[in-house]
Amino acid sequence: MYALFKEFAKLRSLLTRQDKWRLVSLLFLMFIGSILEALGIGAIPAFVTLITKPSAILEYPWVGKWFSVFSDEPSATLLIWASIALVGFIVFKNLFLTMVFYVQSKIVISQQVRLGDRMFRAYQSAPYEWYIQRNSSELLRNIQNDTAQIVNGVLMPFLNLIMGLIMAFFVMTAMILNTPDSAFITILITGVGIFIVIRFFQNSFQRIGKVMRREYEKTVKAIQQGFGAFVDARIIGCENYLNKEHRDSLVRLAKAQVMHSTMHKAIPYSIEIFAILGLLVILFFLIHSMESLDPILPMISLLGVALIRLKQLATQIATAVSNMNAARAFIPGIVSDMRELDVIESKNRMRGLAAKKIGQFSRLSIDSVSYSYPGTDTMAVQEISLELKRGEAIAFVGETGCGKSTLINLILGLLEPQHGQITVNGTDIYQDPFGWRNLLGYIQQSIYLIDDTIQANVAFGVPKNEINQERLWTALRSAGLYEFIMSQPYGVESIVGERGINLSGGQRQRIGIARALYQNPEVLVMDEATSALDNKTEDIVMKAIENLKKDRTLIMVAHRLSTVKDCDRIYFIRQGCVEDVGKFEELVQTSSGFRELAWKANV
Repeated sequence: MYALFKEFAKLRSLLTRQDKWRLVSLLFLMFIGSILEALGIGAIPAFVTLITKPSAILEYPWVGKWFSVFSDEPSATLLIWASIALVGFIVFKNLFLTMVFYVQSKIVISQQVRLGDRMFRAYQSAPYEWYIQRNSSELLRNIQNDTAQIVNGVLMPFLNLIMGLIMAFFVMTAMILNTPDSAFITILITGVGIFIVIRFFQNSFQRIGKVMRREYEKTVKAIQQGFGAFVDARIIGCENYLNKEHRDSLVRLAKAQVMHSTMHKAIPYSIEIFAILGLLVILFFLIHSMESLDPILPMISLLGVALIRLKQLATQIATAVSNMNAARAFIPGIVSDMRELDVIESKNRMRGLAAKKIGQFSRLSIDSVSYSYPGTDTMAVQEISLELKRGEAIAFVGETGCGKSTLINLILGLLEPQHGQITVNGTDIYQDPFGWRNLLGYIQQSIYLIDDTIQANVAFGVPKNEINQERLWTALRSAGLYEFIMSQPYGVESIVGERGINLSGGQRQRIGIARALYQNPEVLVMDEATSALDNKTEDIVMKAIENLKKDRTLIMVAHRLSTVKDCDRIYFIRQGCVEDVGKFEELVQTSSGFRELAWKANV
């Protein structure tokens, strides 16, 4: 139990100050509800006494004083007023408790929304290096499933546990005040029953929770891989293999859920055994200690009602603890990710506050930059230095795997070098990352398109009513998409499909180019951006970019050397190092490695 609450304590870091105050307010409402519950139970023996011996009701504190007003009334009239009072109180109590449960549910569900939103935003703003080391199915599971499990399997049961304990305390207090000996027996038997049930199911619930978490991730992963490799699977004919991976995970997940549901249902039945045992012991004790049943009828009614309510509360407590044991496996991953990302965000925020802003682009300086990916000893980029001024165009060329794309990711600020520095206008780009990215337009080899209109994909992230139509059509014309758009029945409102499935590879690439041009960037970065285009379209796009260039700056990574012939400088990269620098004609004459590339490309 201590380990469970120690695990639960980790969730405090996920709660804001406002969240904690809401929970405190809820606990206060639970406290009031528990008092009303105890009063409702205490009213039962008074009502029974009124039926069996009306005059004895005057002996009850508070109640007797109130009923003394009706002492001259007939018993039937007194009973009617007592019934109205009891029903009225029960209605008020139940309405109040319903309101408490509504507030509880609202707080818990709002936590699920807030936590899921926070997780998604944290992952979206996570460092690229952190992101590429994680599996997308794991992140998806954390956002969709684990947050729900933490809220519904930990937070909600915890509140149910607290309310159950508070209510049980007041119910037992009412019992002790009326029947101390019987109350002690009831409390002892019920307490032992709860302890045995929790201990019996504890390890099983923990094991099932771990299985459910693992198999849910495997299920999501199998679905992603099945859809992502749809064409390959169809051509190769391995659909059965992918189906089997998904089915096996579903079967294991289903078995765990069956066991979870079965044990969940078994808890009230287990508690009921101890409740009946307690009732029998109490009845045996009372019958053998009293000569007549009349004096103990109110006592029996109190114990009967209290025992039924205690059985419900004991079930609530045991179920809450069991659910928390099952869901505790979901806590470490979420808390660990949030703490790690919060630390990174805090460091970046402090670093950004101390730095001056980049402003309008003037000069990019790369000074002895080196980088190696996590878990490797090989330097992907090593001791690279260069300078780029406004209006210049440079290109990085080299064999596949030489470090070109890694260098681009460093320049974009997606990766941070272990050695060296990258500055814009004398300011480290990692001290003002948003200022630097606002100057950038990025066209990559693989363009991700959302399942929306062409317009929404070009003006990516801009609300429809805020899209600048003039910039939109300028970007479309520059990317060579005007004729294609005009041939579509719905024009820019045409749906591209998931990942642009309704478009050709070249059309998807041109939409990516138009997306970058729509932002009207000062620095345009192209990483194999025209590789999917035919020669004619590539010439059109490159001429458009050249016309748009003017005082813009261009950074290119190109597979086709013909696209970089007009660059001011070409950097030939081999094994992460800059081997040669110069114009196209110069490198053909002076660099054997570049000359070999040009010969292979027939340029």
